[in-house]
This record gives sequence, C-alpha cells and structure tokens, in this order.
Amino acid sequence: MSAQGAAIYWNGEFTALGKTPDPNALHRLLEWLESHTEDNLFYTDALPSLYQEAESHRSIASGLIALTIPKTNRNYILELFQNRSSHL
Repeated sequence: MSAQGAAIYWNGEFTALGKTPDPNALHRLLEWLESHTEDNLFYTDALPSLYQEAESHRSIASGLIALTIPKTNRNYILELFQNRSSHL
C-alpha cells in the first residue's frame, strides 16, 4: 500500500495533496462516508467494491483511510491509496 494523495476537508473546503479525485468527487465521497463511518474512522483497501463511483478513480484511490475530526463539525482527513493488488 502506498499513499497517492490526501485531502483535508475543513470548514467546508478541501485542501488536496498529491493525486486525488476532483473536488466534486471528493464531496460525493464525503456524503457517502457520513452514512458509512463509525467511531470517527473508516478504512478499506477495496473502495470501489463498497462505493461504486470510486471505480473511475481506482488507479489513484482504490483504498481509503478517513478520520472525522470531530464528526459534529463535518471535518475530515482522507488518505487515498492504491492497493498494490489492484494496480493494472
């Protein structure tokens, strides 16, 4: 596993580093995460199998670690990574 990019969502705005999906795709991912995050943490090394829209970003974001800081304010840190087994 190697990180391709990261995004911080703070006070309604993204700061992205490295390779990440476009801001609109990141917003849709956050909407999806809100109903799939427990205990302020979400992790998967197979994001496209759980979130179909991620299929189009498989080459840069087949995995995800998301941390909510704090959940009530809807602030997130996202680390997007490419699972070596999904690399084409």
